[in-house]
Amino acid sequence: MVYIINKINETIHSIWPKSAIKITEDILNKKPSYILTLSKNSRSRRFKEPLNKYRINIAQILFVPHNLSGKNLCPNAGICEKICFAYPGNPGRNQFISQLNRTLWYHDDFSGFLTKLIEEIINFINYCKRNNYYPVLRLNGYSDIRWEEKKFKCKDIKEVLEKKNYNLGQYRYKIDNRKIKSNEINNVETYLQKRINLSLERNKNRKFTDDDELTIFDLFYDILFYDYTKIPRNPNQIPSNYHLTYSYDKENAKKSNFVLPKNLNISVIVTKDLKKILLKEYPNILIDGDAQDCRILDDINNPSKKKVILLEYQKQNFHEPKVEEVAFIEKEKFIEKFKNFLN
Repeated sequence: MVYIINKINETIHSIWPKSAIKITEDILNKKPSYILTLSKNSRSRRFKEPLNKYRINIAQILFVPHNLSGKNLCPNAGICEKICFAYPGNPGRNQFISQLNRTLWYHDDFSGFLTKLIEEIINFINYCKRNNYYPVLRLNGYSDIRWEEKKFKCKDIKEVLEKKNYNLGQYRYKIDNRKIKSNEINNVETYLQKRINLSLERNKNRKFTDDDELTIFDLFYDILFYDYTKIPRNPNQIPSNYHLTYSYDKENAKKSNFVLPKNLNISVIVTKDLKKILLKEYPNILIDGDAQDCRILDDINNPSKKKVILLEYQKQNFHEPKVEEVAFIEKEKFIEKFKNFLN
């Protein structure tokens, strides 16, 4: 334990040299009071376009990134190990400790963690229903876990479902159109409902028994989830209510076996100047990823066409690689790399 604590403190102070955070044995493994964080209350990058105008509310899980807890949650982190969006600024002590203990809870007691997560998701859904929002979930705020492989049996979650009066398959969410007047927002609502209906159709005849193995996507099959990932997926392995965007990484791209996935949209870090140029030249294919973070909305227009999402390079406040190791600077090199998407 002492070795782990020393390694955690060493890593913290290499990332945040001015941080006053010091981890001691007495503060580890205390279960945090909550798992889900509303996006507006998180330390994620700030976006230009508030999602509440689309009646979307996002809750996400924020673990400590990569192997900061001594346990690796981002197996293909690549260059992002050094420039994670969790790093800018100095985190508050209580916030960091909560994220660290949340991470350790996930690893050491997944069953207990899952029960608490399900309870909070149901609370979040009910909150959104009362306030006329679409609930959207992001399970990998700063992590890259294959949640579609995290399975559990119906009987293992029966107690929490009964506690929350939540019957499998009974929940159907539809936003109240009477409170929406904008055509733009109606287009978003129509698209989200279409995605939900696809999942409903695939699950309409499903019967849940005690020994059925489920994932979180099966349990909440009429709720939409999304994440970024650096782990390529077979399209048949992705649940219909789970939207994934592949996060391109210059370090990973150097590997001999690297292949750009063809079945996912791709997010790419570029400089501010290059982003302006590219968005002007390819407005129907390239997307400003800094406008909003609900990547599900990227597919409203021409959903069959795979897109490239541009994220603006952000300078961190600690030692990091040169900008060209992280972001695209030159238009020619970007076009050469992603020409198949731009046609």
